[in-house]
This record gives sequence, structure tokens and C-alpha cells, in this order.
Amino acid sequence: MAALPACLKELDLWGCDTLTPAASFAHLGELRALRVHFSSISDASLASLPPSLVSLDVSHCARLTLAATLPRLPAVQVLDATGTSVGDAFMASLPPSLAELRIADCANVTPAADVCRLTALRRLETSVTTDLSSSDLVTLRARGCVVTVKPAPVAATLTADSMAVVLECVASRDWARLQQQIISMLPVLAGADATV
Repeated sequence: MAALPACLKELDLWGCDTLTPAASFAHLGELRALRVHFSSISDASLASLPPSLVSLDVSHCARLTLAATLPRLPAVQVLDATGTSVGDAFMASLPPSLAELRIADCANVTPAADVCRLTALRRLETSVTTDLSSSDLVTLRARGCVVTVKPAPVAATLTADSMAVVLECVASRDWARLQQQIISMLPVLAGADATV
């Protein structure tokens, strides 16, 4: 990282397995877009982000924790933290300039996270596994924010009983019953996004 030029504007390190949890971005003072999804960055890496950032994607970064927060990032307008372990401290550190936020599948975010303070927010993508306040979602929508709530992953909604029936049908070659069971599971398998 230290060898990267300070004038770098965009950096995409998708799935970079050589990026360590101690990686620092502090010397990249002109960086405007950073995509490090599926990488090993940590809470400490977030703390080193330069204030010039406009777009940040830290989705599916497994080393981000409940304690993760952002430094002062006054220019950030787009942020994706989908599938991370960030929580309310991270939400509290989001800048009011944020226009687009993706926090689907962030189970540590609770209704205590005040998304309504993000007055510039125009698009929010969340999920049923991210527990935001329903009244906050209604307030955001009333302000003109497009709020998309993704359903729970299929694996989380299919019950062990329904899968046991499928396996039993296959084992006994009861194709009519198997067909009925699959038809009964279609709404769960479809999992279409719901817009609030």
C-alpha cells in the first residue's frame, strides 16, 4: 500500500488476499473511490481513510467488527457495507452528506441506529436481517428516499422440516408429493425484493 502514489483517485482491491488488516490508506490524500469488498481490511484500516473519499465499498469484509467506525469523511456520498458485522457505532459515524447507503445483512445494526439524521440520503438498501426502525424507514420514504428491503436469504427462511419432506419424497420416489412440496416452497424460493 505504501508504494501506491498519493495522487491515486480510484482503487479497486476486490477480494485482494494480500491486503492485510493493518492496511493504511492515510497517504492517499486524493483518493475518491475505494472498493475493497471481500478483502481483509479491519476497523483500523477504516480509521485511516482519507477525507477525500466520495465512494466506499467495504461489503463482505469479514474483519470489520461491531466496533468499526468511520473517520470524518465529509465528501462520502455512496457507501456499501453489505454483509459486514458493523453495528450502531458505524451507523453513528456516517456523514450527513451520504446519498446512497447499502447495509443489507448487517445483523448488528439495531433500531437504535438513527438513519433519519442522514438528511441527504436518497437511496437505502437494507434487509430484514438488518434491524432498522420501521418508523425510520417510513420517515425516509416520506422524505423521498427510495428504501429497498431485501428478504432474508433463502437458507434462513427454509425450515429443516420442509427440506426433510423434500428429501423424504426423493428417497421414496413420491414425485407427486415432491411436486406439491416444491410448489408450497416457491414463495420462499422466489425471495423477491420488497420496496417499502
